[in-house]
Amino acid sequence: GGYATYMIGKWHVGGEYPPDATHDWIQSTMGDETHPIPTQRGFDEFYGTLGGGGSYFQPPSLVRDDQVIKEVMPEGFYYTDAINDEACRMIESKAKSDDEQPFFMYVAHTAPHWPLHAPKKEIDKHRGQYMKGWDDLRQKRHARLIEQNLIPSTWECSPRDVHCAAWEE
Repeated sequence: GGYATYMIGKWHVGGEYPPDATHDWIQSTMGDETHPIPTQRGFDEFYGTLGGGGSYFQPPSLVRDDQVIKEVMPEGFYYTDAINDEACRMIESKAKSDDEQPFFMYVAHTAPHWPLHAPKKEIDKHRGQYMKGWDDLRQKRHARLIEQNLIPSTWECSPRDVHCAAWEE
């Protein structure tokens, strides 16, 4: 009866987990009455971080179900990709099972969330894109929306926020 339930990503509703907390502190604290974890709140499976902020390359409170993942993440690990990969893994596992029970999956990406981290190749792809300033970029994006027929050509680009200085200033 009921649904199979899966949660992947940022939990951040079960007490405070400081970004500099040790794996042992997290393991001994998570699950107590002030630090409930997803598997105590109705989720059958969980992969994600218990705290709200931290590295996308070496998440400090990364957990699978009720076990802290203490291993150093391999070169190329990126938490946003890991969240997606784990969601796909759970769906594939469910699809391969003989179980016809429906499932509910909650996926909570940390991006965009402090701190903002991106792989170098993604940063490099956009390097220089903002050098002409936000007014220029806003005008180009507005023109592209009109060109793609996503907004009517009669819509003007909204004025820059009065609290935001011109790029040149």
